[in-house]
Amino acid sequence: MRKLKAVAFFIILSLTIFGQNIQTTTYETWSNNSWIKSTSQTNSYDNGGNLLMTITSIWDSLLNKWCNYSQIIYTNNSDGTIQYSTIQSWNNVSGLWLNSSKSTFAYNEKQKVNSIVYENWSIDTWVKNSKKINHYDTNGYLISSKNQIWDNINLKWNDYSQQVITNNPDGVIQNSVSQSWNAISQTWINGGLIDYTYSPQTKKILTTINSIWINGKWENSSSQIYNYDTSDQMNNLQTKMWDNNTKNWKNYTQNIYTNNNSVVQQYISQIWNSSSYSWTNGQRVSYTYPLTTENDEVKDLKIKLFPNPCVDKIHFQVPNNSKTKINIYDIKGNLVYVNTLNDYLVDIDVSNLISGLYIICVCQESHFMQSKFEKLE
Repeated sequence: MRKLKAVAFFIILSLTIFGQNIQTTTYETWSNNSWIKSTSQTNSYDNGGNLLMTITSIWDSLLNKWCNYSQIIYTNNSDGTIQYSTIQSWNNVSGLWLNSSKSTFAYNEKQKVNSIVYENWSIDTWVKNSKKINHYDTNGYLISSKNQIWDNINLKWNDYSQQVITNNPDGVIQNSVSQSWNAISQTWINGGLIDYTYSPQTKKILTTINSIWINGKWENSSSQIYNYDTSDQMNNLQTKMWDNNTKNWKNYTQNIYTNNNSVVQQYISQIWNSSSYSWTNGQRVSYTYPLTTENDEVKDLKIKLFPNPCVDKIHFQVPNNSKTKINIYDIKGNLVYVNTLNDYLVDIDVSNLISGLYIICVCQESHFMQSKFEKLE
């Protein structure tokens, strides 16, 4: 359950990059000098660009295919904000999606999140688990975020942790302090501190320094250094750990970003090897997008699927032979086919699919197409 929650939380944080909706995210790990498929996430949106569903799949190297793992279904308010999201896990035995947890959102008049209530699915009903409560200043800047745990015996919410945020006059975060609640002393206990610095011109983050509270004072723990290219797009994020013996910052990890038209195409995470004094590959994350950036014209792929209905194969042609990402979903939203090709002419073998309606999503650079087709026996 905890693993599923962690994966789902990361998905929610990764739905957009610099404001651009993400269509697919593919995770690969570095093993034996090659990239090995690990996890993929596919997002579906309505016509207004509001998120409807995120499906996470795990790569099965034995079966050589993507297998369902979890999904998040979003129910949105009329203004596009999320009303609640439901996390479900895939059950291989029953072949069904099973409820796992639910998050219910409440907003203030400025459409900022006031609270989120988290519930777990237990014995065919939703059971309260935890709650997040946000507070804002008169300018609408977040100044605190409190987490509470539901006490099922006394039927009340108990304080658990909180973040206290100090903002600069322009609204960017100066620092945030994380604290835990001590039920015995009835006081908040310092835990961590994050200090931010920004570029005076672009207001982009330059550094963050993480400290931990030890023996009544703040001690250095880790730091992040953000680097940008000439277009002010982040191209490197380096994390360093504090060595208390040498009183120096030492390399730990770095992310190397590849950008295209102001959006991230992929990044590679590397770990510092202190023995060889070199960076070692760890993970590669690649993104595709349903639309181009706001400075470009939106381009939809004009593709005609044939034959439709089909029996064993379906064909189409793309504008060029650059990398083409193809996802196929059944009518229930289950991912049944994933492939990446580099060819004008595309032939897909669908003979192993059962009869019914399917949705095919094709993404090539800044082009995107989604269509339905029918599979016959």
